[in-house]
Amino acid sequence: MKNRKIFALLLCFLLVLQLFTLPALAEGEELSDSEETEDVEDAEDVEDTEDAAAPEEADAAENAASPSGKAPEADGVLLPPELNCKGAILVELNSDSTVFEMNADERLYPASLTKIMTCMLALEHGNLSDVITVDGALLEEMDEDSSAVGLLDGELLTLEELLYCVMVPSANDACLVVADHIGGSVDKFVEMMNQKAAELGCTGTHFVNPDGMHDDNHYTTPRDMSIITKAALESETFRTICGTSVHELPETNTSPKQMLYTTNYFLSTILTPDYYWEKVSGVKTGFTTPAGRCLVSLVDEGEYRYLSVVMGAETLYNEDGYPIYGSFTESRKLLEYGLDNFTFAAVLSHLSPIAQVSVSSGAVDSVVIAPQSDVNALLPLNYDPKKIQVDYTLDSGESLAAPLTADQVVGTATVTYEGKVVGKTGVRTIAAVERNKIMAVPTKDDPAFLRLVPLVIIVIAAILLLISWLNRRAGRKRRRRH
Repeated sequence: MKNRKIFALLLCFLLVLQLFTLPALAEGEELSDSEETEDVEDAEDVEDTEDAAAPEEADAAENAASPSGKAPEADGVLLPPELNCKGAILVELNSDSTVFEMNADERLYPASLTKIMTCMLALEHGNLSDVITVDGALLEEMDEDSSAVGLLDGELLTLEELLYCVMVPSANDACLVVADHIGGSVDKFVEMMNQKAAELGCTGTHFVNPDGMHDDNHYTTPRDMSIITKAALESETFRTICGTSVHELPETNTSPKQMLYTTNYFLSTILTPDYYWEKVSGVKTGFTTPAGRCLVSLVDEGEYRYLSVVMGAETLYNEDGYPIYGSFTESRKLLEYGLDNFTFAAVLSHLSPIAQVSVSSGAVDSVVIAPQSDVNALLPLNYDPKKIQVDYTLDSGESLAAPLTADQVVGTATVTYEGKVVGKTGVRTIAAVERNKIMAVPTKDDPAFLRLVPLVIIVIAAILLLISWLNRRAGRKRRRRH
């Protein structure tokens, strides 16, 4: 009797053991010692590469040079410029790096910087060849001192010509005509302006009109203005118009041809030679008494594209009583600060591993991860490589789960310098990792799981039948004794 019970229990144990071994055998594959060894050797080869690549990365960082070749401050400290304005920001567009900001989120009056949004919306929603008839009623309430090109009731101009009027001489009358044409009314166009600002992620902007004439409820911030301008610069037509210094407005049905001259003295010496700077390729000026001198400028120096925003600068006067426009002097300080004191440095290479992470249910228990792509960060010219820090996060938590393919993106690497994020990229696996088919527990998405379900049912049924049979035999023996 005792032997039969032992036999029954042994049979149950064998059936349960088969529950875990059959799914692996059903694959028709055997995990050989050579396959497991190959994965481990691949990982070790990558670890050796890490040691070899690190000095190369350090050399590349040390050999990086500034665009102008100027040295940093003698004491090794990079000093920001002292600006005489209410707010400012400097952004390097290629890396989307903010390298300087002063009151960047303070609400300020933009004056005619508003026209950057007006022009962008017109290009998005209008056709440059559209012929527009000027409605004189739109111009009746314009301030007599407002900047204008003298449009007349019934005058016919294309949208393209009107946009040159908006951006080159900063004509408010052209703004109103464009807004009415694009929005159906000026008020509807202003709604479009605010909607677009919200879509771009602006948090401190509210427009009341399309031209920037002063209103206490018409405001933006230097940061928002940089966001709006960055979006506008994606249009090649916008870049052409905002970089134009002189434009000939053709003869119309009511007016002879006239020359339009830019208010951006960075672009031309025609009106004054005092501020011309050949490195500047746009963008827009602005001025009202409450807003002060405002200027958005773009410098494109190959791999460096600096966008500066200066708001609320002053108009000063020299000893001879000649005006000095602070929007230009402060913008140049800001742009030269970026050009002279920052450089791109290779801070992360896709060839250099960054960590070895654990793998669950794998043929090997770890895998090396590396950056998905190179990261070139904009850093101070005299940056300290020791202050560069690379951190990573895995999408699945603290470890990975097999199977994994080679070059599979499994997380994100973040590069910081002095606590500021300067670059990001994905992290990928160096080598593939197969599942351990013996030890791995199948999941509901695994084909082995589907084969496992009927097997579990069969084993459970067999155990129940065995128990029932043993109980019946025991019952018959008890009856015989009685």
